[in-house]
Amino acid sequence: MVDVARMKEAVEKAYDDAVSRNFGTLIGNIVDSTLPGSPVKDPGQAQAMFGRIMKTTNDAHARALAAVEALGAS
Repeated sequence: MVDVARMKEAVEKAYDDAVSRNFGTLIGNIVDSTLPGSPVKDPGQAQAMFGRIMKTTNDAHARALAAVEALGAS
């Protein structure tokens, strides 16, 4: 038997951890954008990068939840 509730909790924890890492990266990139020679040229670029990774993170979250639901239905 599949423990759907426990798997959903694990997906949510993984999502929370990923969002936290993404915000850490955003802050780091904003700070780095002020340093000479940084590959991140300005805060706007850091924000755009954050938007792309959050879109990917949100998609992964939705797909993981769908996979858990499918396992629970089988």
